[in-house]
Amino acid sequence: MFLLFLLFWGIAYFVFKNQFRTTALIWAAISIFFFGFGGLSAFLQTLPETNPNDWIFPAVAASIAMLWGAYALLMYTLHYTEKMPKSKIRQRVIEFLCAVPLVSFYFIIPAIQMFGLRESPALQAFHTKVMTAFVTPYFVGSAILLTIHLFRRVSTVWRSETITSYVLVVPASIIYYLTAFLIPCFGYSDLWRFNIVTILAESALFLFLFVRKNAFGLFYYQSNATRKQMGESIIEGTRALQHAMKNNLLAARLDLQNAQYCYNQEQKDSEAIMNDIQLAYDSCEHSLSILERIHLKIHPIQLSLIDCTLLPIIEQVIDQSQAEFTGKNVQIAKEFKADPHVYCDPVHIREVILNLVSNAVEAMPEDEEGKLTISLEVVRGKAVLQISDNGCGIGKDQIKRLGIPLLTQKVEGTHYGLGLYYVKKVIGMHEGQFLLRQAGNGGTTAVIMLPAIREKKR
Repeated sequence: MFLLFLLFWGIAYFVFKNQFRTTALIWAAISIFFFGFGGLSAFLQTLPETNPNDWIFPAVAASIAMLWGAYALLMYTLHYTEKMPKSKIRQRVIEFLCAVPLVSFYFIIPAIQMFGLRESPALQAFHTKVMTAFVTPYFVGSAILLTIHLFRRVSTVWRSETITSYVLVVPASIIYYLTAFLIPCFGYSDLWRFNIVTILAESALFLFLFVRKNAFGLFYYQSNATRKQMGESIIEGTRALQHAMKNNLLAARLDLQNAQYCYNQEQKDSEAIMNDIQLAYDSCEHSLSILERIHLKIHPIQLSLIDCTLLPIIEQVIDQSQAEFTGKNVQIAKEFKADPHVYCDPVHIREVILNLVSNAVEAMPEDEEGKLTISLEVVRGKAVLQISDNGCGIGKDQIKRLGIPLLTQKVEGTHYGLGLYYVKKVIGMHEGQFLLRQAGNGGTTAVIMLPAIREKKR
């Protein structure tokens, strides 16, 4: 039991310290932390009593786990399912009102004495039924709200997170409610030991879903490029860059040698000499342009954050990108449901969106009709921008590696594998999230999520 409550507290700390924590995520961490007191209580009860008042400590720990763990679970559910009002004052009022029944429980019955097993079996059984009546709305209400939220039509961006969060929260909380509250009301008080198996199973499931899916919205897999992959990709990209620079320098040297040869002839061909010099000059310019582009993408970025809306930036990018549509039949679909205010650097955000739009257009076939869909909405306090295309698409194994510097799938044109690296870097500096996923039409969808200050109604 000692290891179990430490495991719970470790998970709670990890969730709370996550970079992208929201109010719902904070309450999830608090709930896990409170439930961890159950393991602490069981551990303390195994220790010998050296003082008559030693029973108080496991009693207080059990009280926190059984009452306030349920309270924090309901708060997490209300915030996660967006049932809380937008006003901070109203949120505090609801949080206070939900805490009143549990506080009153301590005055209705001698709660601490009950948790300390200092009552007769008959009285303790009666008080267990009373406590079950108090906490039932918290557990059952949370399960109902999360179930409704799961089957409600939600944004596809959050579908995977909703499913994984439901799988983690609802089965574990219902099993705990049945074994620790409801079933003991009928005289079966030893089933709480099943919670040990549940805790171990849920902890293993949490680690699995956290790595493979967006459990609780932590978005781990976006930063799951291992050091080995990163090192290999940088080596591969450096080799390709070295090869390109070598070819340019060899071409320039050959051109200059030809110019020198023509100059040393008795009948100097000035036109051929100038042509070779121009070719050498062009090779040098191309090499410098490669180095300049790498410098612009990799050098430290300085942000100038201001309060601005995203729609004007998106419209500017669309207008600027029209030149790239030449030779391609591209239809643009705009799905703007909101115009959120965000703190951002508009210059870098504009460059980020331009990179993604350019990638989408480049992926579209020239001999078929292309469709570019740009949507903007606010979901759970975040501005969500999605850019979808019906191009050639990206494999799942390749999606996880994109964004590593100097790694690119493009074999034609001047591409150095820095575009998505720059996008991830800028969005991360804005405390946002960026991910790529396969679109339903075979193409690719790029998703940007930035913290929204407020929403401008459209």
